[in-house]
Amino acid sequence: MARKKTKEKVLRTLEDELRNRLRADLPRVAAGEESLYFFNSQFNPHALPSTRFSARGCEAFEVASQILALRKELDIVGESGAQPFLQAVAKHASADPQRLGARRLAVQLLADLEAFWQSENMS
Repeated sequence: MARKKTKEKVLRTLEDELRNRLRADLPRVAAGEESLYFFNSQFNPHALPSTRFSARGCEAFEVASQILALRKELDIVGESGAQPFLQAVAKHASADPQRLGARRLAVQLLADLEAFWQSENMS
């Protein structure tokens, strides 16, 4: 039981970290900085060297992945801010010619996440 409580606390900490990171990072990506924010070693459609990836984008990807793994381990159902971010990363790396560029994707993702976080605070 104590172990589960510890993992739940870690999960809350990671979710707060991701929220704060994305609120800080996505406006910068939307402004044209860090255009490679959504690429990482798992989603690298142009075979870029890892030195070109955004360090903060890679860190956000790792935190989001940890969140989903912990939520699965704790059998927590429902949405999390990690899911839309990871979906955006996958979509950005897809071969779809209609996919959004990093700037527009960051704007859309931040709007979607802010709406999610707002609704989360209301419940």
